[in-house]
Amino acid sequence: MLSSRRRIKTSCGRQPRRNRLSPKTPPNKKPRSKLLWTNALLISASEQLFNTAPLIETSPLAKRKVPNMEYRLSRAPMKGDLKDFPDQIALINVDETKWEALWDKLVQDHHYLGYDSVIGSRVKYLIALGERVVGAISYCSAAYKLGPRDAYVGWDEEARLSMLPGLVCNNRFLILPWVKIKNLASKILSLSLKRMRQDWERQYGTEPLMVETFVDGSMFSGTCYAADNWVRLGETKGFGRQKNAFVFHGRTKDIYVKILSPKLKRLFNPDMDRLPNEKKDLLGIIRESPTYYPSILKESAIGDLALVDIEELLAEHLLRYTPYLNRSELPRHLVVLMKGFLSDIGRKSVEPVAASFGSPGAYQNIANFLRMSKWDNEGMLKEYQDELFELLSDPFGMITFDGCDFSKKGKMSPGVARQPCGPFGRMDNCQTSVMAGFSGKNGAGVADYELFMPEIWFREDFE
Repeated sequence: MLSSRRRIKTSCGRQPRRNRLSPKTPPNKKPRSKLLWTNALLISASEQLFNTAPLIETSPLAKRKVPNMEYRLSRAPMKGDLKDFPDQIALINVDETKWEALWDKLVQDHHYLGYDSVIGSRVKYLIALGERVVGAISYCSAAYKLGPRDAYVGWDEEARLSMLPGLVCNNRFLILPWVKIKNLASKILSLSLKRMRQDWERQYGTEPLMVETFVDGSMFSGTCYAADNWVRLGETKGFGRQKNAFVFHGRTKDIYVKILSPKLKRLFNPDMDRLPNEKKDLLGIIRESPTYYPSILKESAIGDLALVDIEELLAEHLLRYTPYLNRSELPRHLVVLMKGFLSDIGRKSVEPVAASFGSPGAYQNIANFLRMSKWDNEGMLKEYQDELFELLSDPFGMITFDGCDFSKKGKMSPGVARQPCGPFGRMDNCQTSVMAGFSGKNGAGVADYELFMPEIWFREDFE
């Protein structure tokens, strides 16, 4: 049980006595693997209280080291503000100790990413508030390459490689789920950075220059990093390493960094202005060719707008969706399609849109964009729905459902078949769908749809 009252006692200057679960092979038993003994120690560790040698200063004003204390793991709730807890915060370095298994277990059970073994440099700390263990945190070697970070610092390839050993990543940060203490997370971050700088240099002989971390914005706001003066550089592109390759998974994360050494500031003068300006880039693409046809304002019941206003509004609208595209060249294809849909050309399929608004040879690129590129479809749909309801939200609004049919001349589009076609009131070659919409005093829009697939598409002889 996690709340067990048994203790392991240690006196200053004396070694702890041998744990009863030390790996001795019982008579007539086969030797157990190291992993099994680690699990046995883990069970023991999670059931007992423990104490340590002197740890760290918990405040810049502290004049002495923390005395020997006993720490315990309990699921009793802890709530309130940090100022309501007079106990000191302690960071317990568990690297290559028997308590490392407890750290691994807590992170595996309670961190949303679980626990993965780290190859290379790393330091792990259990976090205690008074005598209670309240969380875990760790640091490891930073990403080999990270576009926004490298642009922010402003170094060249040679400088990046020379400085790489001094870059550190906060790869896990866990506050146990039954601990709800305001301001605790930012305080732990501040203390852990001071401790990590000492331990990292002592263990690996390298001064930490900068620390980075990645925050899943769909789950966390990153408030504790902002409160500790970390800088948000933007988002990742949604790739993750699997063995020796990077695979697109679509889950973007916010990138935060913090400069630890004046040396880095002095050598490179990190600057946010070096980061790519996505809105500026989109505006450049939008302005490469005509954006819209004037009568669309009247048809859409939109008042008079200057061309520059339309360009700005279109760029701001598209910025919400570019994070869900997994390659830097794909926003250009998205802009070309959007401009085509807003134009007065007769057919708005890929070929005429690409010919009117794309560069020479754009047809194949845009066709591949629609057919082969790996978008985060669910993320983009959710973003669209959020934007729709931000604009149209009305407590007296109404959800509507209706069938919508689209006449088609070809036969390659999914779901195309000769079937009842509403716009013509007869059988015709078309696609059929069911759409869910929302309407209210602020306007109306489509919220989602489902394409109807005719039975003929599933026949073995269908071509």
